[in-house]
Amino acid sequence: MISILYVDDEPGLQDIVKIFLERSGNFKVDISGSAFDALNKLKGNRYDAVVSDFQMPGMDGIAFLKTIRSEYPHLPFIIFTGRGREGVAIDALNNGADFYLQKGSDIKPLFAELQNMIQKAVQRRQLEDALLESETRYREFFTTSRDSVFITTPDGRWIDFNDALVEMFRYGSRDELFQIPVTAVYAEEGARAAFHRIIQRQGYVKEHPVRGRKKDGTVFEALITTVPVRNADGSVKMFIGTIRDVTEQKRAEQALKESEEQYRILAENAPVGILTCDRNGHITYLNPKVLELLGSPSEEKTKEINLLRFPPLIEIGFAEDLRRTVEDGISIHTKEAEYTSKWGKTVHFRLHISPIVKQGVIEGAQIILDDITFRHHTSPDISHAPE
Repeated sequence: MISILYVDDEPGLQDIVKIFLERSGNFKVDISGSAFDALNKLKGNRYDAVVSDFQMPGMDGIAFLKTIRSEYPHLPFIIFTGRGREGVAIDALNNGADFYLQKGSDIKPLFAELQNMIQKAVQRRQLEDALLESETRYREFFTTSRDSVFITTPDGRWIDFNDALVEMFRYGSRDELFQIPVTAVYAEEGARAAFHRIIQRQGYVKEHPVRGRKKDGTVFEALITTVPVRNADGSVKMFIGTIRDVTEQKRAEQALKESEEQYRILAENAPVGILTCDRNGHITYLNPKVLELLGSPSEEKTKEINLLRFPPLIEIGFAEDLRRTVEDGISIHTKEAEYTSKWGKTVHFRLHISPIVKQGVIEGAQIILDDITFRHHTSPDISHAPE
């Protein structure tokens, strides 16, 4: 419902306006007999629009309009007057009135027109407020984003970008970066055209890998996300997007890959059994030595065993030790046990269990099985030793 403040010094007309506007069910009308009284009401109430007479004692409609515009610049204001002078209408519109409507004797079409003007003025202000809010949010994002944000033309010219982009490409100022074409910041010729073809197919590009070139010639790895803004005819007006330097991330990923490969090589050739599991006891990795220790026919068959629920492992206490590790982070060292696998092989081993922790969260456990069966078989039998 639209809330209206109607300002007029004619009591009879006040009632008529209130009745006609509220009859539709779309408006709620408050009445004020003067501009001064109306200003007091505006201090304590919220209105969607003001409809005011022109000729009023103390402060006329134009003076009232000027005051409103200085204190409430976005409040819709309509001059509704019996004075038909052209100068009044011009003054009203020049001073920020949304509409000017002359009173007449044909009540029904007059109030239909007034309702229409009020609705248009309120809707227009709402759209302007929404646009202003959207622009404010966009500008805040644009200036404060840690990612580099840009706007470019289809033919490769800069429209705007934030300071993060200037810093990323190591240019001295915004003006300096504005002087070069967009294609100059791509390390590979045709890279921009390539992701534009992707946009043509799917409507956007999300985290597309590209190689950027800084002012000093340094090439870096980046991910670009871009969407087109289109004209009414469907043609591309501009591109808005972000670009993020992922060079350090790529280096870290490569270092991790190399580290994991080194671990794999060591584990595959280790003289001890090495296996890992998740928090639920499912085996995620095992090296060839584990298969040898258990007499297992294959990795797949071994992974069918749940380390927390397999009865023989529960019986020897292994499952409980593993549970303490994955739940409480407790490491188990140098525990010895004898175990007969489901394939009938009996082995004595020294056990080491340690938690696998990533970013402070226990994700599973690593188990090392050191075969000490030979030591048990070769230990002297003290009960049969000579006296």
